[in-house]
Amino acid sequence: METRETCIRTRIYDEKPLFSFGKGNRWLTSITGSVSYMFYNGLTEKQIKWLQIRSTRVRQRLTFSCNNQRSENFNLSSVVQFLSWNDMEIGPNPTSFYPFSYTVPSTSDGCLNRKNKQEASSIIELETSNVFRLPVRDMWIKHIDDPEESFMVINVELCFK
Repeated sequence: METRETCIRTRIYDEKPLFSFGKGNRWLTSITGSVSYMFYNGLTEKQIKWLQIRSTRVRQRLTFSCNNQRSENFNLSSVVQFLSWNDMEIGPNPTSFYPFSYTVPSTSDGCLNRKNKQEASSIIELETSNVFRLPVRDMWIKHIDDPEESFMVINVELCFK
């Protein structure tokens, strides 16, 4: 009520989806078939469109857990991209072709500052006045070198204002 937002927060489940897919670059949907349970917090497309039409801003916060990455300085910004609701790629840096970007606040980047193969997590934040860009539809993971490396992504909250 204080921020005048409608926020949908993730229900925490006992079993969290942990993904491991060997070497290569992949969209998450190529592994799971669907990521709606992960990024939409149980909303239907119709409900999301209703919120988008009635909002002027939207923000989304995700938690990315890195597990067994060999590098001690696992730079999340170099390995993760997203696909927006309206099919634009979202990277860590804005470009003239893709002006929307995500941030990983240095104070919450546990994957960057962890010991080798120690489990850690980082917060990814997205916010825009173009309400038709969020929630994200998919996530691209690059440069996974070791079949033992795994990750987990959880949508913490999706807020429309």
